[in-house]
Amino acid sequence: MWLIASAVLTLTFQFEHADIPDAEVQVLELADSGQRLPLNPGFSGGQPYSFALTPSATSQEIHFALREYNANCIHNGVIDLPQPFTQTPFTISATFRITQNTCAYATFATAGQTSVTITASKERAALPNASKNTLTYEPLGRSLKHAPWAPQPPQAQPTVYGWSRITNDQQFEHYSSNTHIAVPAYSLSKTFITTATALLYRNQYQSDLLQLSLDTWGDICPQNTWQSVTLIDALNMQTGHYASKQHGQDEASAAMIENFFEATTHQEKIAHACSYPEREQRNVVYQTSATYLAATALQNLLSTEQNTRLDTFLYNGLWNELKLSPLAYSIDTTKDDKRQVWGGYGLTLLPTDLVKLAHFVQQDPLKLGFEEILENPETACPIPNTPNLRYRQSIWFWQHPETQKWYPFLSGYGGIIVLFLDDQHIYYMVSDQHDHRFKSVIDSFENYQRQRTAPRASSPGE
Repeated sequence: MWLIASAVLTLTFQFEHADIPDAEVQVLELADSGQRLPLNPGFSGGQPYSFALTPSATSQEIHFALREYNANCIHNGVIDLPQPFTQTPFTISATFRITQNTCAYATFATAGQTSVTITASKERAALPNASKNTLTYEPLGRSLKHAPWAPQPPQAQPTVYGWSRITNDQQFEHYSSNTHIAVPAYSLSKTFITTATALLYRNQYQSDLLQLSLDTWGDICPQNTWQSVTLIDALNMQTGHYASKQHGQDEASAAMIENFFEATTHQEKIAHACSYPEREQRNVVYQTSATYLAATALQNLLSTEQNTRLDTFLYNGLWNELKLSPLAYSIDTTKDDKRQVWGGYGLTLLPTDLVKLAHFVQQDPLKLGFEEILENPETACPIPNTPNLRYRQSIWFWQHPETQKWYPFLSGYGGIIVLFLDDQHIYYMVSDQHDHRFKSVIDSFENYQRQRTAPRASSPGE
């Protein structure tokens, strides 16, 4: 057990590995629980990785996450302290190991030594009022071993998977294969960041912003053909500007990867996003660059009308209310003075953060409009040549081939799924196998529900 009373600790790490940056993190150590809560939430450092602490299972472990520079790829690791410290200053050589990767294109398997130095302030620390919400690790969930329903994902060895249920008193029961791991949101960000910001602003300020041109709050694309494109068009992936109408072709193109995803500045990203020619048909064409246009318009709006930034608006208006973990306060941006929020990716979460955000969308407690979207799949836009797939404002709909029932879901790069099973249950999976199948999970859930609600058979003598 850690013997320091509630105090500010400074943890300094010097890794004997060229790709892992040295890091210095200040944490508040709580005497009652032993939790180490980062005083500066999110990631620190830069190339090739930034560094953040994640919840640790024991006092002799320090868990951490590495985030790839200018990308959303996450590597989880642990530092094993050979002994607990009993006084400060304390310096020791420890081993570290990367325990989990989240993207197949950048597998990072390594282990080595790191020097760990821990110092403490001389005075007992109080929890800063302004930072209470960003300094909380809410209950992380329970192991799937204890779950009444144990879904088996069709993918072999996903990074993490689990499910959650909202109870009648608006609490949630969360079961996970790994509660402590940091995961990338990738395109879940389209819902949790960009659509959420647009709907939250509309609700707070009674604004008709969804129907307004992207250029309303500042010029974005210089080409005249973009002037009629509205915020709702960009959220629906119906800008009418694309290279190929074939589903996924623009998103996976070399031009998108080299000129958008690998670009570091707003000028570079916006140049590519605006480069697509106008077409006669406004089909749904999936482009993360369209979400970037929407996020740019929203950041221009918030700067002009509210003198704030998109990420700050979300932190204050939603993250704090949901009590997300310190890790979630790390929305990534361009690497320039504008610091434009990417909008369509760049968010890192703990599984419990993912569950909270998913239930926020599902329950729609602020009546932002998510409920109306989820309950009306017929209003979603069909995906060309894929009759059982629809899309509306970052939310997908899939039609079960046997029951014909539509299931809303969120999808992210590599094999990330958030599936809304009914109005109480959600299933999620993070994988890097590029396999988004979930039909067997739905069938398993429906069977579980039938068994749970079936009348109990009478025993002999009753």
